[in-house]
Amino acid sequence: MSSYGRAANRIQDKKLTVGIIGVGDVVYKSHLPTLLAMNDVFVAWVTDRDHDRAEQVARSYRIESLRLPDQLVTLPFTDIVLLAAPYGTRSPYYEVLQHRNSALYVEKPIARSADEHRHLCSLFSPPRLAIGFQRRSLGPVVLLKNLVNESVFGHLNRIEFRHGSSAIVTSGKSFVSDAKLAGGGVLFEHGIHGLDLALYIAGAKSAHSYHVNTIIDKGFDVHAEGQVALMNSFGQFILDFKISWLTEPGEGLTFIFEHAVVTMSMAEPRILLKSHDGRVLLSLTDSSTIYPLTGFQTLWEYWRSFLAAVRSETANHTSASTSLLTTELIEQICAQGAGE
Repeated sequence: MSSYGRAANRIQDKKLTVGIIGVGDVVYKSHLPTLLAMNDVFVAWVTDRDHDRAEQVARSYRIESLRLPDQLVTLPFTDIVLLAAPYGTRSPYYEVLQHRNSALYVEKPIARSADEHRHLCSLFSPPRLAIGFQRRSLGPVVLLKNLVNESVFGHLNRIEFRHGSSAIVTSGKSFVSDAKLAGGGVLFEHGIHGLDLALYIAGAKSAHSYHVNTIIDKGFDVHAEGQVALMNSFGQFILDFKISWLTEPGEGLTFIFEHAVVTMSMAEPRILLKSHDGRVLLSLTDSSTIYPLTGFQTLWEYWRSFLAAVRSETANHTSASTSLLTTELIEQICAQGAGE
């Protein structure tokens, strides 16, 4: 057996170790309880620039905390690193981690530009670099993607995405007042999930026309709306979006097919099948029909898919290479910004 084959067998059989850089709310409330519930992974350590925060989190979960070293190369090796530090602080970690054999799970957003996204993908093999678009594993998303792939309701003509409100929510993140650390605002930090789902569900392969208006204030995107012409394997369709901290655009995704309309709420796991005149024909919310539905279930399934990619060395929907078009879309929308 080749050395590669022996290594593949070892990673198939072993419990994978995970190191975590950055212990903000998403790690404390979501990733850690999910990972600690898995039998085939072991959380080896957590670290953060705020060492007191790292120690507090470690005590809460009875795991080890490390003081973030000045020389990042001295961080102990783990099979997987979860990088959840703010966007603007990640470059030094990439410089170190690209030279290890660790797989890397990066919390979104991963890049401001398509070139940056491509560069990061070039540092790691596709199965070993994931981005935290965990809503791709949500049950309603899996169902909708199948409806598109099988042309159940005919050709997909249009997707409408709405997100935001006039009340700015910061989720307790201390870096949200610094655009260089956060990377952006309502579009880059929040609306990116819905845009990624629209592209992922539709199987979009390219975008070729933008009619967009974006408002940027002090480096933060606070409003974006417009239409983009997209292509998938079946032809062209339109993405109509409105993402805002300045108005009340509503919430959710609407898929307008040739023979029906399907809506998916982003706030709760609900799919409504409607006629073109707006009549509700069917509501799907049953957990026995659609799984996963909850946030923890969805994150669990996403991690399971990433672990499967790492063990088999086969890319899947968790791989960062599959979300390049999402970054291209964000870049083009932000390029239309006014008020900088």
